[in-house]
Amino acid sequence: MDELLLLSGNDIPFPEARLTIHQPRLKEIAYITEQRFWPGCELLKFNKDFLSDEDKSDLSNISNFNIIMTMIQERSFESQ
Repeated sequence: MDELLLLSGNDIPFPEARLTIHQPRLKEIAYITEQRFWPGCELLKFNKDFLSDEDKSDLSNISNFNIIMTMIQERSFESQ
């Protein structure tokens, strides 16, 4: 990735996934509040390798992406 593109704050093309990643602006972060923004960032960094052996034993056949999607879906269901 071109570092200048990242530093400029422009949207970042991700051709392999056929999408563009939008870097949030300060106004957008303020709109959703920092209390919601930072946990969202942490969720995107999730990796089951950082879990204890006991916690990750049942997750060996599940990808990090599928675990994140499950957590998001369960969270959405709880808030309804």
